[in-house]
Amino acid sequence: MHAEDGIDCKNDFKISGSGHVAKAVKAGSMSVSGSGHVGPLTVQKEIKVSGALKANGSVHAGSIRVSGSMGADGDVEAEEIRVSGMINCKGLLNAEDIDIEFQRSMEIESIGGSTIRIYRRLIENRKSILPLFSSLVKRTWGFVTTNTVEGDIIALEGVKASRVSGRVVAIGADCQIDLVQYSESIEIDPSARVGSTEKI
Repeated sequence: MHAEDGIDCKNDFKISGSGHVAKAVKAGSMSVSGSGHVGPLTVQKEIKVSGALKANGSVHAGSIRVSGSMGADGDVEAEEIRVSGMINCKGLLNAEDIDIEFQRSMEIESIGGSTIRIYRRLIENRKSILPLFSSLVKRTWGFVTTNTVEGDIIALEGVKASRVSGRVVAIGADCQIDLVQYSESIEIDPSARVGSTEKI
């Protein structure tokens, strides 16, 4: 499918093969199991991506679930964002509830929300069998790179950021954070590298 104009539909917009929409897409809901390339995207209910979706602009939806890969040149906003694949965002990734389970490196300009959880996917537990192999493989795992993370409750693992700011903050394994700001409580894993902490 190839459309030079935009698409405006109240029902479900599906891409199961290859789809290209040059301009804005508005839909009631959207699912992508193939490869989709669209303009700015506004979806009233849910976006499900099990294939690959690229948006040339911002993405707005009720909820977003990504088990494949999704990229946006602008902001990505929803009430809930759940990622078990990959998401790259050149603007603000913003939702009340953000849950990102990752294996490969991702880049997100900034992250904002109420509850934010970012952690690495564990495919299998190799430590008990091959400790050396496990430690070597761990170093090849990706990072989520972002400038700032701001929220209420924040739990991070494998995140590189210039600043993290929240009420309750847990900085987990292998994080690299320049500044962590917190108002209530903070927890930092021994393997994390934190430049400084500040109670606000």
